[in-house]
Amino acid sequence: PATWQNEASTLVYDARAPREERWKLFWHQALWVSGVPRYASYSWIALKMADSAENLAHAKPIKLFTGYMARKAGESNAEPAFSPIPEPPAIQLDKKDPQLGACMFGQPAALSTQDGLYLALDCAWLGTRPQLHTVLLRCAAPNCVVTDAESWTVVGRVTEPPDGRKLAEHYEGFGGTALAEKNGQYFLIATPLAAGGRYDGCSVLRFEDLASGQLERGRRGELRVAATVRGIPDTHHGACAAHARLQGGILLSQLVRSASPRVMQIRRSGVELP
Repeated sequence: PATWQNEASTLVYDARAPREERWKLFWHQALWVSGVPRYASYSWIALKMADSAENLAHAKPIKLFTGYMARKAGESNAEPAFSPIPEPPAIQLDKKDPQLGACMFGQPAALSTQDGLYLALDCAWLGTRPQLHTVLLRCAAPNCVVTDAESWTVVGRVTEPPDGRKLAEHYEGFGGTALAEKNGQYFLIATPLAAGGRYDGCSVLRFEDLASGQLERGRRGELRVAATVRGIPDTHHGACAAHARLQGGILLSQLVRSASPRVMQIRRSGVELP
């Protein structure tokens, strides 16, 4: 038994895009078989575009980015994958830049700015043991064509596995990111991953320079945390989202195991962007 799951969506209004493409929805689409994800073989970053948020429901889905080890069978609606988007990817992102060469991508986070459309992605660098990175891409204005590989620039890796360990010894890196802006300052809201892949809240990291992907760091290269969001201790919580005009502060996802069935809630944290 298998099912295609759609998760980790990010919605952005891109005012500099053609009218019919101004609303963009990115998400991670992946095949699960017998309750186990086939992320490396059958998964990609998908995209819908429309002239209004409401019209995204009826927009044609696009298989935008695939990563390392993505199988060609995922381009067919026949066995074994029965792909929901039966066509080749617009961009094989792992082949674009050596920094992305062994990346399996997930958790997109989008932000539109004056100089273009930015997209942060989780990169699990596949090897003996997956290494967790956050990569930042930019589709530069005014000629951004999101389905064209030449339009995208790899800004770089903005977090590396050692960044997590410098924050706490039991952290393996960061994932589940979001991008946000407030008063002309830009932020990466990143989720520390504890052993076993458990989300452990969110760290708000300020960009020193968004265009070059430089986060604020201390004298020893450690990330400077501008704010921290916490949920119920020792539970799976994180993957935050924020907007400068959102009341109630940064949004936090919180897994509640005591519910039947267990449920992932969205909660107001009360923690504001700095």
